[in-house]
Amino acid sequence: MLNQYFAGQCSIDESNHELPTMHNTNVNSLQSINVTQEEIIDSIKCLKIGKASGPD
Repeated sequence: MLNQYFAGQCSIDESNHELPTMHNTNVNSLQSINVTQEEIIDSIKCLKIGKASGPD
């Protein structure tokens, strides 16, 4: 979702440009995320109620 958002926010002039050769094709990826209900509740309890969401 973030990739689609940022891709929609910019435009790239691709005229007369070539992509660089990729030498390292090993890509690390995240296989799974384990989060407990207690961790989520603890995080929500730490949120400041009077503070607006978004970047500062």
